[in-house]
Amino acid sequence: MRNPWGSEGYDGPWNDKDARWTSEMKERLNHKTMNDGIFFMPIESFRVAFYGISLGMYQDWKDTVWKSNSPGAVQYRYFKSPVD
Repeated sequence: MRNPWGSEGYDGPWNDKDARWTSEMKERLNHKTMNDGIFFMPIESFRVAFYGISLGMYQDWKDTVWKSNSPGAVQYRYFKSPVD
């Protein structure tokens, strides 16, 4: 996630100083330990902390929607960056 105001206050699991970060994981996710507003958190923590989400998509991003006709089913939306 990214705080658009560019600062961080998250200190839960997977914060910048969490011991679970390995060099390989940081490299793979291009993660840097700095107060840049970018942070990671488990989905369980996200669900508790946030009611909703708004996404700002850059140009040329592709999205795919998966829907189920089952009552109460969750809808998923996947995004792919053209930079991959």
